[in-house]
Amino acid sequence: MAVQHIRTVDEGELENVAEFLSHWHNHTPETWMQRFESWWRENPATTDTIPCGWVLEEGPEILGFIGNIPVSFQVAGRKETAIAGTSWCTKPSARGFGSLKLVQTFTAQDGGALLINNTPNEAAQKIYPKYGYQCIRLPRGGVEYWYVRNYDGFLSLLERYHLTSQPLRDMIRGMKYSLKYLSPVIQGFKDWSLSKSGDTELRFTHCRECDDQFTALWESHRTPDAVTVYRDAETLNWLYFAKSVADKRHVIACHLAETGELVGYAAFDTLYADEQGGYLLQLKDVFVPVMDDRLLLLLLGYSFQLAKEVNADALSLWPADATMQRVLKKHILTKRRVSKPYFYKYCDKNNIYNIKDYSHSFVPSFIDPDGGLL
Repeated sequence: MAVQHIRTVDEGELENVAEFLSHWHNHTPETWMQRFESWWRENPATTDTIPCGWVLEEGPEILGFIGNIPVSFQVAGRKETAIAGTSWCTKPSARGFGSLKLVQTFTAQDGGALLINNTPNEAAQKIYPKYGYQCIRLPRGGVEYWYVRNYDGFLSLLERYHLTSQPLRDMIRGMKYSLKYLSPVIQGFKDWSLSKSGDTELRFTHCRECDDQFTALWESHRTPDAVTVYRDAETLNWLYFAKSVADKRHVIACHLAETGELVGYAAFDTLYADEQGGYLLQLKDVFVPVMDDRLLLLLLGYSFQLAKEVNADALSLWPADATMQRVLKKHILTKRRVSKPYFYKYCDKNNIYNIKDYSHSFVPSFIDPDGGLL
């Protein structure tokens, strides 16, 4: 009788893993292979010593899988490797001890300084704290802000993403048919009334890649005691421009018009609700070292303009810090309460990675792998 066991996955076996995952997730094997390409082959943090992940097997049959994505992090002022757990999946008949063994194997590895996981499913929220992971809730203040252009399409977004806490949901549902005809008028008015920036000092552009200015901007403004994604150009190019997300990614940068100096940037994703409609432009990452009201308002206005250019029904924004939270709260009325868990655990290979051993601030972000960017 075959016995269940866990082993590391070789790169040549990823097609079998993709086939297994396609049976339990709403993605084709081809989509999974495209993700694997981004997670490991395009990833600058990939090394021969860090496995792609582990499978739970019984004989030749795959019963479960957990992925292992390395990413460069700043830890204790140095560039280190964090590892994100992803796509934890076990066949229903093997759940229980087998699932726990996958998490135990992921947690016991010594390939990185930090382990992270922000998959917001109920099983993860119950299990990871039992293995010593700490949890931070995203976004700041637990609020997501919505700039709505087309209320008819926005209704599809509400249905697709189950936004039951949205206070306008019942009202919009009752106005479903009238909104179908009123939405073009509302959309046209909002596009016409977009504030036109008279600022000639700043210039916004769409990015096709991140150059050394992105590294220099972060290096000159980083907080040494912060634990966060290492924002060098190599890491950002991987996170922002991987092939698996090329069809939905929009990165905008703000430069000083006179010198061309980079002063901030943001990344957005476009998401579809369904084939009938509902098109969302969602903020995924933002880095503005000096969060002053003027620059934030210009960034906000450009975000509205981008939503118009891609014909999005709504734009979803979250605050990166207290200043951005105040600006969003003042200028965007539609919002909802939201709380997404982000788990992290320092590895034990060196005492410096124990959270109790040094003063620091942990700065989680939606840019981290498995948070929707990849």
